[in-house]
Amino acid sequence: RFDSDKTTLHVCEDCGMVAIFDNIRKKGNCPKCGANAEVNAVDISYAFKLLLDELKSLGIYPKISLKNKY
Repeated sequence: RFDSDKTTLHVCEDCGMVAIFDNIRKKGNCPKCGANAEVNAVDISYAFKLLLDELKSLGIYPKISLKNKY
């Protein structure tokens, strides 16, 4: 029930901003760090993704801090 709206978001490891991932080239691109950034895939809820999109549309760019799970 809680995993019904899971989506994958790509986040830059250096600055924490939401990155763009090219599935054809298998390469990520961060708006701040550029094409050489290390990008990780993060599973989040779709409602949280919508919140991040709303904040970005207002000019607020949230940063997501990544930690190793293990």
